[in-house]
Amino acid sequence: MRCIDKIHGHGTASNHVTCSTKFRGGKHTGNSDPHASCCELTLKVGEGNESLEYHFEYNHPDYLPEEDASTQKLDGDNNTEIGKWFGRKTVVWTNADGKSVTARDYIDLDPFDASGKPKYNWKPLQEKVFTTLDEYDKPILWGGMFTSRVDGFKTVDYAIASLREIIPPVS
Repeated sequence: MRCIDKIHGHGTASNHVTCSTKFRGGKHTGNSDPHASCCELTLKVGEGNESLEYHFEYNHPDYLPEEDASTQKLDGDNNTEIGKWFGRKTVVWTNADGKSVTARDYIDLDPFDASGKPKYNWKPLQEKVFTTLDEYDKPILWGGMFTSRVDGFKTVDYAIASLREIIPPVS
């Protein structure tokens, strides 16, 4: 993807340059709706590794508060730049314990060769294992929608989108 022309000024759009992948989500029919549960991994375009986070909600749009919403940083770096192409891949699987879900982001900061073909320079960026939280006694084992969302830019270009099942890695 490529994010162009950051929005400046006041309000939500100008304060967020967030690129999020939301997964295991349901239909959004209103506020405090348990059918709209979802989780997300986020990075902020042009804002480095400190911007790597996760969030989840059991009743949309009420994200559950956590003191530290940072993810486990992996080998790659969020050296994204406004106006430059980068690749992002999010992989989600239910773990063998049947009680947790792992979400992992990969990043490719130089995704295309001179002819425009993908280079496949993927590096693992961040990871979060989701279990249970507070009053909710069920981990996010359900399926559901997958959404890619980018806020804070006037133009966002996407190329080579793919959504498919994988064989989960063995721990």
